Amino acid sequence: MKRIFFPLFILFAFLTANLSAQDLTQKYDEYINKRFEKGDFMGVVMIAKNGNPVYTKAIGYADISTEIPNSPELKYLIGSVTKQFTAALILKLQEEGKLKTSDRISKYFPNFKYGDSITIKQLLNHTSGIKNYTDIKNIIGKIDTYENISALLDSVLILDLEFSPGEKMSYTNTGYLMLGEIVKQASGKSFKEYLQEKIFTPAGMLHSDIDAEIISGDDFAQGYTKNDSNQIVKSININLKYAGSAGSISSTLSDMLKWDNALYSELILSNESKNEMFTPGMKKYGYGFFIDEYKNKKRVWHNGRIFGFVASFMRFYEDSLTVIVFGNNDRDNVDQIAHELTQITLGETINLSDPVEITVDPAIYKNYTGVYELSPAFAITIITEDNKIFAQATDQEKYEIYPEAENKFFYKIVEAKIEFFKDENGNVNKLVLYQSGRELPGIKK
Repeated sequence: MKRIFFPLFILFAFLTANLSAQDLTQKYDEYINKRFEKGDFMGVVMIAKNGNPVYTKAIGYADISTEIPNSPELKYLIGSVTKQFTAALILKLQEEGKLKTSDRISKYFPNFKYGDSITIKQLLNHTSGIKNYTDIKNIIGKIDTYENISALLDSVLILDLEFSPGEKMSYTNTGYLMLGEIVKQASGKSFKEYLQEKIFTPAGMLHSDIDAEIISGDDFAQGYTKNDSNQIVKSININLKYAGSAGSISSTLSDMLKWDNALYSELILSNESKNEMFTPGMKKYGYGFFIDEYKNKKRVWHNGRIFGFVASFMRFYEDSLTVIVFGNNDRDNVDQIAHELTQITLGETINLSDPVEITVDPAIYKNYTGVYELSPAFAITIITEDNKIFAQATDQEKYEIYPEAENKFFYKIVEAKIEFFKDENGNVNKLVLYQSGRELPGIKK
């Protein structure tokens, strides 16, 4: 569930007139194969246009020990991609007249002292100020001791808010667990029953589940991670009930395409509800989706990460293009892969060569030290120690960065780069973070 840094054969006429379907397929294959060879990805990929798959790829192993290959038919955990389903259920209840997103949550959490100050909408778009339980060490450390989600929430909701509701946006899994409880109370059914009735069944999602008791076997890929020696090992076993409506759905590529198709119609939600869902708020977050633009094309997307698995679900809805990437190594950057598959579709060339570290005079590092604000709630602090240079993002550990030019540095721990820029007086005044196909500027404070 936790998000990482910096807190996936026809001609697409709308994209490029120069690449044939065969050319695109070959370029996709070359790209995915190189990612696998570099140890950057194992999992499954689907690219769809107008509701139909035009490229599907599986690579690596669903089970390394038995050499069972990954397959498009297998189930993968999708982590926080779950949140869009939870948001859709809330909107469905609003259509049925059982709640309003403007309602105060005190109706559902009468003992929560801040309940009268927070709306359902603020849970949906992460502006409630409620702490993220996955960031609270003394809760995560004893997660298995909680009897159920309600008991877990009780331990979070006695804490003070991080900020006044509506003041800022801070991603919180707690809010989406609370939305799951609201769904139960407003519908009179379990979250799983209401999800099945209102989304999975009408959309024809026959291979999707939530809180699956078994996440291994013939239907599932095995989840993996990397240890401190960068070796791929089996991920730890988890109890999905604590991820619940925030991140415990398992699904297949074909089922997610059915969900995608349902979102283009009014099968699940009315156009009015979808307009509300896809309206960006703070940090371009709507309800269970980020909403932004890439190459002047409107995009809604979300990623997910839960022990052993990663997922990226990206829709260019005005162009009927969808990119879905599931990985069964939770250290893989599937957002980067989804972005770069989009770039290939746009006719761009992707360079997967590793950056080359050069030798520079460490004295230049002092020019870059300082705090660079990328948003009101997110900054990168540049530090120099022992002739080395480090970058530390808000609420993250510091990581060494390495020079590939005097003003451009790269990470080894994650696929990202930082470039520094000077003003007209020759003073460093900003940086740009390059990651997952995005360019994020930060102004020096």
